[in-house]
Amino acid sequence: MRRARAAGTSGALVAGVCSILPLAVALFLAAPLRAEAQTKLFDLDLDDRTDPVRPGENVVYEVNTENGRSFDAPDVVITDFLPPGTTYVSAHRAPDYAEIPAQVFSDRVEWHIGALEPCGRVGFPPCRDIWATFHVGGGVAPGTVLTNHVEMTSSDPANFPLHQDTTYTSVGTAAIRRAKVTFPVLAGRDRVTVEADLARDGRSTPFDPAPPTIDPTQGIRVVLSEPGGATALDVTVPGSAIKCIGSASTRCRLDDPRVWRPLGLDRLNVFLPLPFLQRSNAQVIVRTSQISLPDDFGPVVQLRIESGSDVYTDVAELTPGPNRLVYSHKQNVP
Repeated sequence: MRRARAAGTSGALVAGVCSILPLAVALFLAAPLRAEAQTKLFDLDLDDRTDPVRPGENVVYEVNTENGRSFDAPDVVITDFLPPGTTYVSAHRAPDYAEIPAQVFSDRVEWHIGALEPCGRVGFPPCRDIWATFHVGGGVAPGTVLTNHVEMTSSDPANFPLHQDTTYTSVGTAAIRRAKVTFPVLAGRDRVTVEADLARDGRSTPFDPAPPTIDPTQGIRVVLSEPGGATALDVTVPGSAIKCIGSASTRCRLDDPRVWRPLGLDRLNVFLPLPFLQRSNAQVIVRTSQISLPDDFGPVVQLRIESGSDVYTDVAELTPGPNRLVYSHKQNVP
């Protein structure tokens, strides 16, 4: 009997442990989620509204601040560390877009916005974005990537801990996101593929950048080359050879790629967002057909796109891929 009682007690303990263990595991796994949820109660998001940005022009940043608690965050300060080569112009805040005062230093700008009220949830008003405008110096070289970093603090760090964010913006008239040059063993079958952003389209605010003005119906000239060196492709496609569809956004492509393959062009895609409807970049994708490139072509490839009076140019440095005959590039920023 004693042995049976002991066995029963052990079974009860085991059952109790087994019933508690899932709860303990769940609480342990939920701890990081609770910590993450805590940080989301005081949130800061930074995004550029202009990418790429031309040297000598302005870049617009959207600074989104969020207080997910039910009470004000006191003495909130947002610090924006100026990217090298930029100067502060002004900042405005929704919904009336009134200019907000700033303390400007050599390497940063501070906005003392005071109490940050609860926002962005059911029963609370929308959060009030800040639109910050910086000027990009004319001496900033095309191809430079501007790194902008912001931090948000409160005098009550226990309830509103430091939050920060970073974004990256390309300088130039275009921004090559991906590029690849392939050199197969057989001569005459080389290929170049380039994907580039031309300009960003935004929502309707007084500080959104102007939409891109590229007009495929005027025809497009595409030049792929080494900067100041060998040319892989130089072809002008008339507007009649480009087919565009869409109303919310426009997507254009070669009406019949087979006509252009003898000239070295296999693919030409153009994507143009409708102004102020969605956040997206005007984009061009170019791919050559089977062509012959010099054996020492690269490692830098230049893309030049002309449409009417608009000219977009950028370069990308290619690095060897796993196959020694393939070189590729992917912009290494988020």
